[in-house]
Amino acid sequence: MRPAHQLALVLIFLSVHYGIVRPWIVAHSLAEPLTTGHFFLVLFGGLLLSCGAVLINEYFDWNDDRIARPENVIVGRHLARGTVILWHGILTTLGVLLLCLEAFFLKNYYLILLFPFVARLLWYYSKLYKQRFWLGVTLLFLFLFSVPLLPLLFEFCAINLKLWKELSVNSLSVLDFLFVGIIYALFISLMGVLRAFEKQIIYYAQRTVLRTETLPDRFGIQQAKMTVLSIKILLLLLLFCVLTLTFLQGGATLVPLFSLLYILLFVSLPLLVSLILGVRKQEDAPRIARFFTTTASLFVVLYPLARVALLQLL
Repeated sequence: MRPAHQLALVLIFLSVHYGIVRPWIVAHSLAEPLTTGHFFLVLFGGLLLSCGAVLINEYFDWNDDRIARPENVIVGRHLARGTVILWHGILTTLGVLLLCLEAFFLKNYYLILLFPFVARLLWYYSKLYKQRFWLGVTLLFLFLFSVPLLPLLFEFCAINLKLWKELSVNSLSVLDFLFVGIIYALFISLMGVLRAFEKQIIYYAQRTVLRTETLPDRFGIQQAKMTVLSIKILLLLLLFCVLTLTFLQGGATLVPLFSLLYILLFVSLPLLVSLILGVRKQEDAPRIARFFTTTASLFVVLYPLARVALLQLL
């Protein structure tokens, strides 16, 4: 089930709910639109859908994994392929039903049509689309981008259903937290694509032939490293822009200073170390670089929660 991936999903959902939307709700003294029970229904549905996606991905990649990671192969060794398909169907169906149920509660019937389509798209991504480089990378980016947007979407629907009068009377705009959520989703997706590319470079260095067309297969190892380097530079520039906007809005108060130290020490510094290691020629450099990228990604995920924890202390 890749517990680390599922834990990241849970942390992202909690960050969106408690770190991005709820502070806006509290700041304007509004009633909680998406109650704790309904939020955890969305969280559980997303988690089941994610677990189902992992299973179908393992099912179609089992031959690659026998070559690339023979010590970690589960499909065909510990679990029959038919069993994997069965559990994929069960978990995906339950996840779709829970998300559709919440959409029904919020009277947003268009969403009921969305989630079966997403489940089917995840199937075809694992079976066909990830083998084609440009289509696979685009869909991977969109899937990662949609993880923070899923709870954000339900939060928006709940606000639109229950708080539209308060928003109208007080001239409030949901764009305040939607913009923050989209920026958060952008960082999550870029970090995820970056980690995927670094993983492909590691496998390429091991001379592993995979079913999927990877970045090094498409453009060569040097171009792949330059692409990874460019993404890291882009992320550092985006972090600089975020810090600049934070200081322009908040000034030299405690919260912006905390954001500065947090992003510099726990995100920018590991990303910079990863950038430097990524261009070195040592055999273990790609793996160490990916470790620092993963560290930076973790702290990006946790940033909204860390910021809210500081506000609570104040």
